[in-house]
Amino acid sequence: MLWCCLGELEDDDAHFRTAWKQSGRRYARALRLLGGRRDRVQDSEGAMACYLESIEAAPNNRHAW
Repeated sequence: MLWCCLGELEDDDAHFRTAWKQSGRRYARALRLLGGRRDRVQDSEGAMACYLESIEAAPNNRHAW
């Protein structure tokens, strides 16, 4: 969670990827936030990839759907 906070503060996508790796690919929020950031810069393919991977990690999370 702290890596995601740092990513938002520093506006750096690398911190979200670090959060995802450090969690053992289980902290789906990191990918949801990264997907949102990708969507805001008009990278719809990157956003979709992040959201789909986030759904695989946490399929019951309604925010990703």
